[in-house]
Amino acid sequence: EEEEEAVILVTPAWEQAESLWRQLEAVGILELERDAEALPVAARLMHGGGGRWTGELPPAAAGAVAGRVEVEVFGEGGGPAWEVRATTAAPECGFCRFMKGGPCKAPFEAWEACIEAARGNGEDFVELCGAATLELKRCTDEHPEYYGALGGEGEAAGGGGEGGGEG
Repeated sequence: EEEEEAVILVTPAWEQAESLWRQLEAVGILELERDAEALPVAARLMHGGGGRWTGELPPAAAGAVAGRVEVEVFGEGGGPAWEVRATTAAPECGFCRFMKGGPCKAPFEAWEACIEAARGNGEDFVELCGAATLELKRCTDEHPEYYGALGGEGEAAGGGGEGGGEG
């Protein structure tokens, strides 16, 4: 009964940076301009003292990052503006990272692609993605050591929303 393995989820670098940026915005140190998908496209320091700020995050900003922080904003001529020239993937949900971190990554990605395609085409994803859903369920059932927490105590816990069965 001590067969339970600990699952360690690491916060991706994007989420770590985003968390710090939001803290710096909340206390009035940094201002970010964001695009339609909420990704940063430009930044500037609010204190007006050039392109660098060093200090302690105020207690109200305690959270993911606490303590001394140094922010340097690079721009033309050393000004306070910074154009973000890198691109990044949109942050991924924790559940998706969990699913992709286990042995059922491929069936999950196939299911996820089917759902997105159905939504994009205005189709009924329940009908369109039935086979992908069953394949994903089959895989997660075969790997309770990783996915067991999703269904509680196995089949008796039920899925609630799937309905139907084999046939």
